Amino acid sequence: MQQLNSKIRFLLVGATAFIIDASSYLLATEIIGITPFYARLIAFLVAVSVTCYGNRTFTFSERAHQGFAKQYGLAVLAALVSLIPNMALFLGILSILPSSIISTLFAFSCGTAIGIVFNYALSDRFVFAVKMAKQ
Repeated sequence: MQQLNSKIRFLLVGATAFIIDASSYLLATEIIGITPFYARLIAFLVAVSVTCYGNRTFTFSERAHQGFAKQYGLAVLAALVSLIPNMALFLGILSILPSSIISTLFAFSCGTAIGIVFNYALSDRFVFAVKMAKQ
């Protein structure tokens, strides 16, 4: 069986992180009672850790890696940049739809989708980039 390409592996890691992300968000808002904004930030930090580990060990496992701390820092930075369109879309949708769990999950999903596009580009090109040999 041919090895999965990095985009598919990235989506598999992302799907796992999304489930953990959404679960963390729902736990924080529905059970603990944290506001949507702060719950989203907490869930985001959990998801960043999951995706960094998954991308390092699964998505881009064949690439040479920098030290974990440096790569984790770059992953957090990439995720923060990706968080800008994610949160903008999430909060924008929340502001126009009636308040409900369906609206919240829809906004959450849309924000996450746009964040994935940004995060893949940054992860592929910067966080887990293939280093060119010096000539």
